[in-house]
Amino acid sequence: MSPPVIVTAYQGELVGHDTNTGQRVFAHPIGESTALGGMARVVVKAIELLVTDTRIFAVAGGVLHCFEYPTGRPLGAVTLVHDRPGVRPVILHVGARILVGIGSRLHCLDHDGNLLWGSLASKENTLIQTMAIAVPGASRQQDVDST
Repeated sequence: MSPPVIVTAYQGELVGHDTNTGQRVFAHPIGESTALGGMARVVVKAIELLVTDTRIFAVAGGVLHCFEYPTGRPLGAVTLVHDRPGVRPVILHVGARILVGIGSRLHCLDHDGNLLWGSLASKENTLIQTMAIAVPGASRQQDVDST
């Protein structure tokens, strides 16, 4: 059985597509607005997505957005502490917890997107390029953005 909705994120927009038709079923702006050439535009270089049976988590511009899956109904957003603007985030789903790494910071959230704790994963003032998060049976490594 196919999932009812395929979720994409591109250029600051989170979009749900009907699996059978490709039609948009929801769309939400995510990221930071920037004025470019007199026109307002949402610009996000690094977006990380996680979709569970009931939730969509999208990290963009240091903010974790939580939506209901498959409806796309917004459930909330939380700003995550990070020390490396523009660094690609990484998300790992572990049981009832969502782990998010940004720069040298690790965050733990519940399945509703509520921040439970944040921690320094490495010494401050280090030149961290990527973070890997792992527990027995599951791991995620950040993609390296060459831009």
